[in-house]
Amino acid sequence: MKCTIDNKYLTTLRGLATADNDAPDAARLLRLSANGKTISISGPGGDVDLPSQVERPGVLFIPAALFVDATAHLHTRHWINVDATPHLVRVNDQSLNLKKKDFKLVADPAKAPATWTPR
Repeated sequence: MKCTIDNKYLTTLRGLATADNDAPDAARLLRLSANGKTISISGPGGDVDLPSQVERPGVLFIPAALFVDATAHLHTRHWINVDATPHLVRVNDQSLNLKKKDFKLVADPAKAPATWTPR
């Protein structure tokens, strides 16, 4: 999955990632689904569909708190770039410190589950 989101949505994205630390693991994840010209994001703080430049479709499940940390410095950028492969997740120029068991990438959005629980 690879997509670009206008930075004007940064506050919205960070709000969706607001997590309850006492919630089960699945409830502390963001689900980012990039397909067509849209990214659909579901998280502890709600759901939203945003316009996006999708270069490579897919669905990414990622810890919400880690996404908040990765986007903390992006308020001066014009774009938010998310690039996920089976081995690595990058937000703009930052590689996220994730083990394979901590995130899930599904290349075909039509085959992605609605939720996922890390092991």
